Amino acid sequence: MVHKDAGHDSRIQLAGNRDPVRLDSQIAAVERWIPTAATALLDFYDDGVFAEGGARFWRSNIERRQAQNSSDVNQRRKAKGATSTTRSLFALLLLVRLLEQEPELRETLWTAPASDRLKQVLTHAATHYFPQALVDLRTNSENYENRFTDAHILSAFALLLQSPALSDCLFPEQRIQISEEACGLARPIRAQVEANGGAALRTDERVHDFVTLH
Repeated sequence: MVHKDAGHDSRIQLAGNRDPVRLDSQIAAVERWIPTAATALLDFYDDGVFAEGGARFWRSNIERRQAQNSSDVNQRRKAKGATSTTRSLFALLLLVRLLEQEPELRETLWTAPASDRLKQVLTHAATHYFPQALVDLRTNSENYENRFTDAHILSAFALLLQSPALSDCLFPEQRIQISEEACGLARPIRAQVEANGGAALRTDERVHDFVTLH
C-alpha cells in the first residue's frame, strides 16, 4: 500500500511491523481516507424521486445516469441491487460504530454536513428499507436469494439493533420484525455451516470459503 502526501510517497508496510510510532502513522494515513470513502458511498444512496421501493444504492454512476434519464421504472430498479444496498449500509453502520468509539476522529475528520447526511441516510434506511419483508430485502429483479446477501443483511441487522441512535428511531413493531428476521436468517446459515463445515451461495452449490467468511 502506498500513501501519497505532501508531494512524496510513504510506503506503508503493515506486515510484521511492531513499531508503535510507525503503526500510529499508518493508522493516521488510512483514517484520512475514511471521510472521502464514506462521502462517496453516501452519494450513491437514493432517497429521492427514483427510490420506488426495493434496493436503494445505485450500483454505479453509469447505471445511475442511464436510469435517471429513463422513464422506465424497471430500468431504475435494475440499476440498484439488494446486495450492493445491504453491503453499503453495513459499511456505513460500521462507520457509525467507529465514530462512536473514536470521538477524536469524528471531531477532526468528520464535517457537520457529512455527519448530517450519514444520519439522514441511515435513519431513512432503518425506517424505510430494513423493515421491508425479508423476501424483498433478499431479492430484486437482478438478485436471487443467496447466502452472500443473507450474511450482509444479518450483519447489518445486528449493527442496526446495537446502535441506540438508530434503533431508537424504529417503532417497537419494526424492532421486533427486524429481530425476528435476523433470527430467521441466522438459523439456516448456522445449520448449513454446522452440517457442511461452511456456507454455500445456495443450498445446491458447494461450500465456498469466501461466502463462509462473510
